Amino acid sequence: MFVILAASGQICLKMKQGQHIKMAGFRYDNDEVFTPSWARMSESKKDKKVAEFNAKVASGEIKPKGSTYDYELKNISVAPGIERALVVTEISGKKYEALIACINDTMYFTRMVGVSYSIDSNGDTLGIGILGVQVVPNTLKVGDVLKPYEDIGVVFPKTISYSARHSILKGYETSVRSYRDVGYDSNTGWGLGTTTKTETKAIYETIDVKVRETAQFSSTSMNYAIAVVAAEEEVMVDGIKYKAYRIESETWIKPNVTKSYEATSSEWKQGKEASDANIKALMDSRGIKKGYLNPQGYTVSYRTERFVPGLGIAKLNIYDNFGNIMAGGALESIK
Repeated sequence: MFVILAASGQICLKMKQGQHIKMAGFRYDNDEVFTPSWARMSESKKDKKVAEFNAKVASGEIKPKGSTYDYELKNISVAPGIERALVVTEISGKKYEALIACINDTMYFTRMVGVSYSIDSNGDTLGIGILGVQVVPNTLKVGDVLKPYEDIGVVFPKTISYSARHSILKGYETSVRSYRDVGYDSNTGWGLGTTTKTETKAIYETIDVKVRETAQFSSTSMNYAIAVVAAEEEVMVDGIKYKAYRIESETWIKPNVTKSYEATSSEWKQGKEASDANIKALMDSRGIKKGYLNPQGYTVSYRTERFVPGLGIAKLNIYDNFGNIMAGGALESIK
């Protein structure tokens, strides 16, 4: 949800109760970054490909996918030093509410009231999400650093039962055998000799292991991980020119899958846990090496926002970790 209200001067909320605000949301798909050839590509060639893709987006050759969303100001309350607004929209038949507050000339955006729920096609609840509060001062200057805010999503644990096979070391078997070989004797020359060889081999027994595996998926998004007011610019909304601040920021995202096991064999459980840890470490290492993850293990995307005091985020572009534009939004009208 795009929250577009902000503040300027002594009156923070410049919208009127009952007004409707239209925001366009869009996205672009560049599937090439998920191909094996992209992973093998040199950095200079990747940069060239990114520039070509973004140029096609800018020219309109690549069309966006998206929709226009309507937000209504349902309620505005004013008290000394504090103003509040309730913003409501409906998407696919479901109502979403956001709260905005201005306290001492600083805006606080609660982008979704309460907990959000993930629902599948059958209407079952899969998990929950909590969106952090975005804080933006109304008075900004170039070089200001903004505070980060965090989003958290959790999918409810799922447990499955299955059988596995496990080899248990039962002991060792030792055997001795003799054989004749050809050796060299400095006194007599070549001749036959007898060699004794001891061989030891491990003896294993394969058993069936009953397992209960519980898996849980979660994700953390750190918005404004690095956020700086980069410049002052101008934007157009409804044919009106506004002064805006360009905010450049990074969003760090880390998905996490946690698995736990109950098993009839402690050896199998320990081996499986060690294997999972090794696979995760390997995948993280490869992701960092290929540029999909930063050194801290997060996927990074980049945001460019045009913030207008009194209106909020009038324009937004989101870029992936390689620099391809992938999504965004724009304030279209206020009526």
